[in-house]
Amino acid sequence: MDGLDDDVRVCIAAVIRRGAGPVGLWIVTNILVRGYRKAMFRCWGLPQHCSLKAAPAGTASAHASAPPEAVWQVLTDVTRVGEWSHECHTATWTDGSTHAAVGAQFRGSNRAGSARWSRPCTIYLCNAPSEFGYRTQGGRLMRDSTEWYFALEPEDGGTCIIQRYRIRSLAMWADRLGWLIIPAHHDRHAALERDLERLAAIAAREAGPTGPPPARLKHIKQEAL
Repeated sequence: MDGLDDDVRVCIAAVIRRGAGPVGLWIVTNILVRGYRKAMFRCWGLPQHCSLKAAPAGTASAHASAPPEAVWQVLTDVTRVGEWSHECHTATWTDGSTHAAVGAQFRGSNRAGSARWSRPCTIYLCNAPSEFGYRTQGGRLMRDSTEWYFALEPEDGGTCIIQRYRIRSLAMWADRLGWLIIPAHHDRHAALERDLERLAAIAAREAGPTGPPPARLKHIKQEAL
């Protein structure tokens, strides 16, 4: 019934209650619903299916004066992530991977306060110079996986950098422990925006002048005519 109008939901819920009876309704709403929510959260990452304390998803953005191609060069060289990320200080290519491509793998090492951890990552999206994405994968104990997505869109002669993440899975105990020992994860928006601003600054510095100023362009055009 997710996504249906309220009137339709009420009607369907009434039919289910009458058909299931009190015992069946209790089983559905207290036992079967747990598996449903987990499956839907893995599929869609929507907050109504999430029982985690950590934010299941987030978005940040920043403007870069450099063109998308320049931002792409820095972003997709994962070995440089420590130059702009507040949390991931090191990343190395693994399993024979040497550059960004779908299926390429790397390992990222992170720190936040006293917490230290690393995760293998697999690139699932690599459309130069506009979209880049990878998924982290934890072990069987924590059962954690997070999806990271970046979009580079031309904007005002530069680039709008958009970053999104969503938790695909996470053990409940790991979520509660992380909430206690990594308070920086309670609200990550500001930190992620600063990451993108640093990324934008690096790309702008390395891109250098993007061309002659408008007045010079006009002069060149007149000479050509």
